[in-house]
Amino acid sequence: MNETIKLGIVLLIITALAGGILAGVNSMTAPVIAEREKLESFGALLEIFPDANDFVPIEDSLLDQIKSANGNVTEVLEATEDGNVVGYAFKVASGGFHGDIVFQLGLYSSGTVAGLKVMQHGETPGFGADITDKPEYAESFPGKNFTQGL
Repeated sequence: MNETIKLGIVLLIITALAGGILAGVNSMTAPVIAEREKLESFGALLEIFPDANDFVPIEDSLLDQIKSANGNVTEVLEATEDGNVVGYAFKVASGGFHGDIVFQLGLYSSGTVAGLKVMQHGETPGFGADITDKPEYAESFPGKNFTQGL
């Protein structure tokens, strides 16, 4: 019995040390990872809206209204060119077979789709992953009128 308690204490110390080390590494890398994700997102937005030079978050009250109407929307940005709004970029997380598919969807103010860029997915290679592997998927959206349905 005494040996079991010693082993339990040793195991507790080892797991506490490992947890502390992991927490320390996470606190050091979390800001770097967040910055990298922000740059990737900004790059995707520039692909969708090549003429835009700034992306401004919409008001929280309006975002809440959009989220209540469509729970898949996680972020909405105004795409502006020299201060004029040219469209809106929606970050959407939609359910896939192996988790959420996160993508950026750009919509021009004129009523047409600016573009679509898949940011993250866990779909099966050679099947569901075709959304990123085959460019004709994303290329099929730009120019379509979203007010009349896609």
